Amino acid sequence: MLDTNGSVAGIIAQKRAAMGLNQREFAQFLGLREGGERTVGGWERGEHTPSKSKMQLIRSLPENIPFKTPQNVSTKGGDFRFIDLFAGIGGIRLPFQ
Repeated sequence: MLDTNGSVAGIIAQKRAAMGLNQREFAQFLGLREGGERTVGGWERGEHTPSKSKMQLIRSLPENIPFKTPQNVSTKGGDFRFIDLFAGIGGIRLPFQ
């Protein structure tokens, strides 16, 4: 049983790291309720395992998520500066990001 938990824990930790999310963001992405980062942490430590439906969802997630700023890219000092003048008009910022 420990091997199963270890491999499940490894899959979850690798998927979360590949997506560039912390435990809180990953929990929100999965639709877990408040405090979901504790659940994700428990999964990664092998204390308990997700349900079959959650595990299928985790396995089906893409390796990268759209509109996520890469961690190694500096957001300061770039040539392009974007001012969101139309912030209240239906998310026009996302296509330009």
